[in-house]
Amino acid sequence: MLIYLDSSMIVKRYIQEKGTSFADFLFDRAGQGYLTLAYNLLNIGEVLGVFDQYLKRNWVDQETYHKMLAKFTDETLRLLRINQLVILPTLSALQMDAWTYVLKNRLYIVDAIQISSSKSLKATYFCSGDKYVTDIANELNLEVYKPETEQSLIKRIESELS
Repeated sequence: MLIYLDSSMIVKRYIQEKGTSFADFLFDRAGQGYLTLAYNLLNIGEVLGVFDQYLKRNWVDQETYHKMLAKFTDETLRLLRINQLVILPTLSALQMDAWTYVLKNRLYIVDAIQISSSKSLKATYFCSGDKYVTDIANELNLEVYKPETEQSLIKRIESELS
């Protein structure tokens, strides 16, 4: 099973907020070898930018910032090493596909590239913490994460894994 994570869902693994328990579930199952996570190379830069914003706004201290950064880096490298993470490069074809969503749905290019990446990989689920992006992905017939159905989605994924 391949699960695509957008930047907002990746961040939930390292910053406690609504959806963190779901992100923890996915990362834990990937670390155990039960499922594979995927994201675009572009997401790494976005995640690092979010961490930096938390530090600049004094929402985290220097020590917490370095712990988040280390955990993200260590976990990313570990999942890559055990083949439970796919990092898709931002190819021209993905960007060109994404332009449709930018124009039709008024998405930011990064969000559109994430949807294109998920479609390109034929991911089982597309997971985003952004409701608008989730709604667009859902309209495109992607299976999506919704916070209000988190527990039922966890149960569904668990049953698909067994």
